[in-house]
Amino acid sequence: MILGESTPATDNRMALVHLMRSDGSLTLEQLQDEPEEFDEDSPDCVADDVNALNLSSLRHSSYVGSSSISAALKVISVLCPDLKKQLDINSPHERFERTVTDPVIDRQAEASFVDAYFAHVHVLIPMIDEQQFRSDFAHGTREDAPWLGLSNMVFAMGSIAALTSADTIHIVFYQKAKKHLGLDAVGSGRMETIQGLALMAGFYLHYCNRPNMAVALTGATLRMAFALGIHREPPEQIQTVGLQNDREIRRRTWWSLVCLDIWGSTTLGRPLACEYFGPAISVKPPSFDSTDARTFADKGPYLTASVQFCRHAADIQEKLAVSSYLDPVEIAPIDTKLVNWFESLPPPLRSPHNCAKSLLVPRAILKWRYQNIRLLLYRPTLLHAALSRRTMTALTVAEQNAVQMCQLIAGDSIVDIVSDWQPDHICGWNAVWSVDPPCHPRTQSSLADRFLSQAATVPLLSLFYANDNIAESGKWRAQVEMALRILQSMELWSAVAKRCREVIAEVYEASQKMSRDVMNGAMQQWDQQSPFIPYEELCNTGMWDQVWQYPEFPFGPTEFVDYPSMSERMS
Repeated sequence: MILGESTPATDNRMALVHLMRSDGSLTLEQLQDEPEEFDEDSPDCVADDVNALNLSSLRHSSYVGSSSISAALKVISVLCPDLKKQLDINSPHERFERTVTDPVIDRQAEASFVDAYFAHVHVLIPMIDEQQFRSDFAHGTREDAPWLGLSNMVFAMGSIAALTSADTIHIVFYQKAKKHLGLDAVGSGRMETIQGLALMAGFYLHYCNRPNMAVALTGATLRMAFALGIHREPPEQIQTVGLQNDREIRRRTWWSLVCLDIWGSTTLGRPLACEYFGPAISVKPPSFDSTDARTFADKGPYLTASVQFCRHAADIQEKLAVSSYLDPVEIAPIDTKLVNWFESLPPPLRSPHNCAKSLLVPRAILKWRYQNIRLLLYRPTLLHAALSRRTMTALTVAEQNAVQMCQLIAGDSIVDIVSDWQPDHICGWNAVWSVDPPCHPRTQSSLADRFLSQAATVPLLSLFYANDNIAESGKWRAQVEMALRILQSMELWSAVAKRCREVIAEVYEASQKMSRDVMNGAMQQWDQQSPFIPYEELCNTGMWDQVWQYPEFPFGPTEFVDYPSMSERMS
């Protein structure tokens, strides 16, 4: 190489040098992108910059804050500069293999997609009047744009749920829906148009890994909802018995939109579209009778619980959008409110043991969201500690507690996702199938692997940040390996699970290499500088008693005497 020649690796290191503070550390704000443009690929692309799956380049990546997976990986790349180069080499731009034709879809197939939608998607966002929709579908006479847009999105979401991961018929329905939900539709002012756009933006585009378009379109849909006034509750005196159902559908549509926007932007670190829980929003929460078991299982207060969760999540997101770092003292009372909310949920939403089959998957997703937002609340403290290169003992007591709580929540999240996700007949946020029990696991994986990736960044970062902590590193490795195993199980059902697993595996291997390098360097220094200590005296000190139990040391005290030095044994 010519002296002074620039390479990607040296460019990365020089860029970091220029960003460093006088004490040699970095801040999260300095690692965030402020792009002049971003380029979100076509919906068949597996990689996306928001979820940090496209790690080959930072060019044209969109702005994401400290809540994102990308922020955590950037901090890791600061601690291990060679990691970015390795990820560049092993970051293929994968795409779905699409051979989409325009198949002849009969009414029976469409009817099965409608059944699947109302059986499994509707429980998450019960905004469509099921009885009216089924009636219009059965008559088959409507040809207006709002109906065609909404019905094709119902078919698309239903087909994703009902068919295998290799099937791409949902794209056909999406293309049809786009013709009726374009720019012209934004000015139509119809409830069905809003509902169709909500499904497209809030679910489908996220499923296709187009989060930037999804969030932008959700914002436009919310503006349409404002224009229809569904964010306001009408005066009681003008409400009649005949209008109660319409009012309830308007309420559910509004709060479904709010949940979709907050769910979709939780890990972006961007400000929300509006103040959803301010005085300008007077619409009542959706009304459900939780005393009736069938009502609870069919419609249930799931949306009500989701709205309550989103109130907490919105507050946290706004705080993180203002500053990437929250004072650990400020975090504790916020987290206490979250924990109290979860503990006050009805038993069917809190525990799988009291849960109807139709609510098992929604209950699991709600808990994953709860754990994820708690994780995002605490993780900035860990990120800042790692960037400042301060050891745990150098942190304040409040900071130490925040870091430890972050690590604890991440570990619990991984265990719960592994426990709740099943490789057959379990599904998630935008789909579910089979007849009994309901669900197809593919679309749940699309959500589960993102929650899993968020959780896995914490033990990964901990392995780089505190690689000399032998007592905890074994636990962190076990958590990462557990995440890798379940991601492998999800590969059949999720297009992004494979790439998530590859990224986590590469980062994990880099942490292992760094740990081995640190250990070998320490042992070599010990061999060179330490005086000879007889084996019997070494054993009597008890200093190695806790070391033998870890798998990194596959030998016991009786084996150690056969070797002249520990560094030779470790190599």
